[in-house]
Amino acid sequence: MSKITLALSTSMISEAFKCPYSYALRYRENLSKADQITTALDEGSLIHAMFEVYYTLRAANPGASLFEHSKGMAEIFTKQKLYENFGVNTERWQFLVIRFTQYLAKYSLSDFIPVVYKSIPAVEVGFSKVIYEDAKYLFLVESRLDLIVKLAGEQLWVDHKSQASASRLYPYQ
Repeated sequence: MSKITLALSTSMISEAFKCPYSYALRYRENLSKADQITTALDEGSLIHAMFEVYYTLRAANPGASLFEHSKGMAEIFTKQKLYENFGVNTERWQFLVIRFTQYLAKYSLSDFIPVVYKSIPAVEVGFSKVIYEDAKYLFLVESRLDLIVKLAGEQLWVDHKSQASASRLYPYQ
């Protein structure tokens, strides 16, 4: 007999604790508002994609400047108009590239070079962790790390959107 497997992201777990009914509608019934505006989410996904390309370039050529990598990322997205896949028009794309470059300038002294495993940069690294298992059930938490870096001899993970925040999903933590 195969096990019943439940794989959840931290966002799903957090929503289930905040409002079980909202969780059920969104994740079990796959319902969402028909008129829901997703611009911020779409742009957030685009920024994540920009970081993925940027850090892949950083890992491939760590000696080049972060601005060269930013320019390379922008050229890749612009030539192929990849930003349109995120519902972003050309004018908004140009603005986002400027903001991305400003972000890099602000944090230029603490920029990272991703670790490379078997010729693959540790960028947008997916993982699953078993949180419960018995003969009948397998419960997993799944997520993605923006990147893994080596700093002062230690391997660390970096998550840009929540780097300065902490969240306790369970009361017993």
